[in-house]
Amino acid sequence: MPGLFQGISTMNGALRAFQRALNVTGNNISNVNTTGYSRQITQFTEANPTTDGNVMIGNGVSASSIARIQDQFLFMRQIQASSENGRLSTLNSGLSTVQSVTNEPAGSGISDALNAFFNAWSALGSSPDTDALRQQVQQTGETLASRIRGMYADLQSQATQTTNQISGTIQQAQDLANQIASMNKEILRQGASNGVANDLLDARDQAVQQLSQIMSVTVQQHTDGTISLYSGQLPLVDQGTASTIPTTYDATSGTLIDGGLSYKIGSGNLAGQFQLSQKIASYQSQLDTLANSLRTEFNSIHATGTNLLGATGQNFFQDVAAGNPQTGAVDFQVDPAIVADTRAIATGVSGDAGDGGLALSMSALRDSAIASLGGKTFGAFYSGIITGIGQDASDAQTQLDTSNSVMSQIGQQIQSVSGVSLDEEMSNMLRFQRSYQAAAKALSIFDQTTNDLINMIQ
Repeated sequence: MPGLFQGISTMNGALRAFQRALNVTGNNISNVNTTGYSRQITQFTEANPTTDGNVMIGNGVSASSIARIQDQFLFMRQIQASSENGRLSTLNSGLSTVQSVTNEPAGSGISDALNAFFNAWSALGSSPDTDALRQQVQQTGETLASRIRGMYADLQSQATQTTNQISGTIQQAQDLANQIASMNKEILRQGASNGVANDLLDARDQAVQQLSQIMSVTVQQHTDGTISLYSGQLPLVDQGTASTIPTTYDATSGTLIDGGLSYKIGSGNLAGQFQLSQKIASYQSQLDTLANSLRTEFNSIHATGTNLLGATGQNFFQDVAAGNPQTGAVDFQVDPAIVADTRAIATGVSGDAGDGGLALSMSALRDSAIASLGGKTFGAFYSGIITGIGQDASDAQTQLDTSNSVMSQIGQQIQSVSGVSLDEEMSNMLRFQRSYQAAAKALSIFDQTTNDLINMIQ
């Protein structure tokens, strides 16, 4: 049956419950600006009643647990959107850099160099016996070659930087997987001792989101509070154990390679870096095609002429021996013999100083459809390279803007569920404060009544 001090015990339990609720509310308020913090609430449970004959007498309330408010569906949407946003952010940033190094200020680009080169040949064809015009052909040829090599070198620098970033990104993913595995162990330990791991769960969610920015992540929840993570078929975390992420990769196929196994990386920063590497390689390949076509077309005409030194078979651009693969843009340059002596430039087939027929033929290449360039002229082919880079950068920016909007929308939805509202928390604080004061007043009355009863008995 109920004891003499039941009322005191009941109110004492209520004071403890309301004090815990006030502490939780204060914690919410203090973390109102903390990134990744999920609002917490105190869950109250009616204490087991006491039986007095056929009467059940209540024993008040207890704070049974502190719950973390989170929508798991929104969290999964967030990490999926985060992966795609990471891919687009990386791709957009890289393409913007590529576009900046391929921009052509007036008078200093490859297009201008091409036009100057053809103009020089046209002028030399009209006055083949003018030394100054021979020198102009030589100089404009060197300028054109230098600018093609320079753009290729800039792209190669971006490719090298991207390769270094890929290695660093894989290491970041490994570090995050290790952290998540360690947090899984701690969450399991705290759960075993009936501890509340809400703050640690928030920290783990933050780490999972960071990992999802690097690569796509699938989360598998376990009943003991731990999680397992996968990126497609690639295991990342199995509860308390982190897998070793492969460091060997193939950027062309966008895969990580572990022995005979390959794992496709479809989203995240890593996928963006793979795609950027592919695009840079494509731009370099197009420059190689341009350089090799310039070699082939000009040399095939120039080698048929006889220069003022009486030599024939002279290349204008340096090239490899027939039958060997051409070297592309990386070492594209005017042949050393022409750099050394402008008289090595052939303007006609006869070798006469006044023969400019060959020079005019090379000038006519300006408007010729080149088979190796897909039937385009040199100028149109190069313009296509620049236009393609600009279009790729514009498409990436447009997609990133859309992705940012999706991320913002999901973030707002999560904030409406898990975020801290100061107005609501202040209301809760006032409610718990009044409840605490009422319990304290009741405790005081029970205490005084008990004292009076004891004094009466004495």
